[in-house]
Amino acid sequence: MIYSFHMKRFLQSLLVIVFVSHSMLFAQAEIADEFPVRVLLDKCEESNPVVWKISSAKGFRVEDIKDPAAYEEFSKDHLDISFIKGRLAVNGRRLGSNQVKIIAQDGNIMYDGREYAGDMLVMCHEKAIHLINSVDLEDYLFSVLRWEGWPGWPLEVNRVFAIMCRTYVVNKVLRERRKKSIFDIKNDNRHQTYKGVHGADHLKESLKDTQGVVMTHEGQPIEAMYDACCGGVVPGLMSGVNFKGAPYLKREYGCPHCKK
Repeated sequence: MIYSFHMKRFLQSLLVIVFVSHSMLFAQAEIADEFPVRVLLDKCEESNPVVWKISSAKGFRVEDIKDPAAYEEFSKDHLDISFIKGRLAVNGRRLGSNQVKIIAQDGNIMYDGREYAGDMLVMCHEKAIHLINSVDLEDYLFSVLRWEGWPGWPLEVNRVFAIMCRTYVVNKVLRERRKKSIFDIKNDNRHQTYKGVHGADHLKESLKDTQGVVMTHEGQPIEAMYDACCGGVVPGLMSGVNFKGAPYLKREYGCPHCKK
């Protein structure tokens, strides 16, 4: 059985090919070449703005998100992003748009002592200013595997973990895009911990081996919730969970490992 999800602009198609006929399935997803994940890095109120400092060796291109033809290039290797008199500002100068994409002319972008692949989005929305990293799905997962897992885990464990993390974020992206949210996922353990580029390159093997593999239920990527330690709770007794929509979460017994 083949299922298709059509998402405007960011995702041409997600084809899920089911291999096992159970309530929860492992599936091979054929994802479009560009599948950006929008990760919220920071947020502040317009009434109490902060200055975000980013850098890249060969400067930047700053585009109006709504009109990419309206852009400006900055040769300096650093930008100070602020909010002045109701407008976003770069290096103290107010911009014409309150929603911009910042693209490194070459290489990655440094922010808050960490290196990030992809672009930065700065967006004013509902009286708040958001700093968002727009990054390719697999680059995002490469970071998550490092910071949610442990670099010394065996390859097979990391393969399983890659499938789980990919499923979780694909589910989040599809949900948030349907709601027309300005970002898809947060960068901490409220969702998945993401801290940009790192040096544990061996983790790329588990991503390559499982590329496109997600877990599905009734043709949709599942809400693949996980925790380092659940405390031995019985998920089926928890309130606030839609078990009708996600019956795969309704375990009727406590985790025997976490109860020890």
